[in-house]
Amino acid sequence: MSPMSLKYFAQNVEIGNQASEVGLVTLWTKKELILKHITKEHFAFIGQLYSKSTGISAIVRNCLYNKKIRHIVVIGADLSGSGQALIGLFERGIGEDHQITTDRGGAIDAEIPLASIENVRKNVRVHDLRSMTDYSTLGAFLAKLNGTKQGPYGEPEIFPEHVPLPVSTYPSYGSGFLVEDDFISTAWLKVLRHVMRFGTEKPTSYHDRQKELLNLMVVIHKEDPDNPKIEPYVGFTKEDLFRYYPLVVSAASVSTIEYTYGMRLMNHKGIDQIEHIIRMLSHEPHSRRAVGVTWSVAEDSTSVMSPCLILVQAIVQNKKLFLTAYFRSNDMFEAWPKNSFALRKLQTMIADRLKTGVGSLTTISSSAHIYERHFEKAAEIIAKHKPEWKMFDERGKFIIYVKEKEIYVQHQNNNDEVIAEYRGKNASSLINQLVDAVVLADVSHALYLGAELEKAEIALRTGTVYHQDLPLELP
Repeated sequence: MSPMSLKYFAQNVEIGNQASEVGLVTLWTKKELILKHITKEHFAFIGQLYSKSTGISAIVRNCLYNKKIRHIVVIGADLSGSGQALIGLFERGIGEDHQITTDRGGAIDAEIPLASIENVRKNVRVHDLRSMTDYSTLGAFLAKLNGTKQGPYGEPEIFPEHVPLPVSTYPSYGSGFLVEDDFISTAWLKVLRHVMRFGTEKPTSYHDRQKELLNLMVVIHKEDPDNPKIEPYVGFTKEDLFRYYPLVVSAASVSTIEYTYGMRLMNHKGIDQIEHIIRMLSHEPHSRRAVGVTWSVAEDSTSVMSPCLILVQAIVQNKKLFLTAYFRSNDMFEAWPKNSFALRKLQTMIADRLKTGVGSLTTISSSAHIYERHFEKAAEIIAKHKPEWKMFDERGKFIIYVKEKEIYVQHQNNNDEVIAEYRGKNASSLINQLVDAVVLADVSHALYLGAELEKAEIALRTGTVYHQDLPLELP
């Protein structure tokens, strides 16, 4: 075995000096950008880190496989929090459940013994250089680390590959799914359920596997991005979210990364598309051309770093500003929650400028996926946190009563005005009428009405008095 060989994700890293005891982790910043400022003599390996779980587990496995590594330098843009999770692992360790103590979204493979992970923490030092923007001094820093040789701290260790929980896919059309909720955190629970239950399991372009739904639409009605309703299970805090907002709602550039959504929307080749949207809707409130795009044909058609968010469209309706965002690709586990909060913030900013109310936010994800590395965590969250399924929807409410040997159903709007009436002698005929009228949008509401109509039919057959929402008093 070569003293500098890496066993995990070796195809994704650059191997340097076999005598070096230093590894570089560049997070979301391209390693090629860092390599412009240093030579291969400065490091043993250099690679990027996107994932809090699979990526960090691979680093731990490689450190145990090659115990000559004594320093891990963390540098670059930490867009997903993977760098913070890695640093947290070395500073605070992990719990008995293999979860990183400082990060609810980060976990180390259960196949690696806790004692071995602790051995890495004791013998490998992590250096946090995420704030460094001038890489001209990086070479000197690495040279200093390489100046003190410590040697290996033990023999190589190899552990069984991580085996994710078995998953199954339920039958569906495979495309065209709808999730609605007032708030983003609780909508995310429903999103996880949809993708894990109905997603097609398939390979990715990143030597990984995924579960993927096509064209998942999520509609958020009431979220306030300035006072966000963040549940603990989403894995980030209000402060984390506010630090993320500028990547979407500001044109400010971020050193070490090529672009942000905010840069593409507000300062791509000098064009501020959001300002254009505001001007257009100010002069023409009914316009359907208030659109901002992030995709640059010349730059993105052949780029592996092309934007996932492709388009936003703002429409004013009933004196409210509605925003629709289209994603070509969307990591629903790690990216969608923050994406949605930031888009909601962008929506409120536009609405404030237009002096309108704020309508719903809709995200449409062409490829809505969860990576295999998150299957277990997603399953755990789904098992522990049940979303509240409402028994009514915005299409109205229904009053059921029995009169003159028939069952009546009154359809009322949100102002309690009767807008339609249906009647029949049995539950099935009324269910068919309601389905044909396309007046039901929520599954739990439909199930509730089906149960109530069956009760009404039993009451009609037995001569029992029927009261909606109350149990029958059968003779």
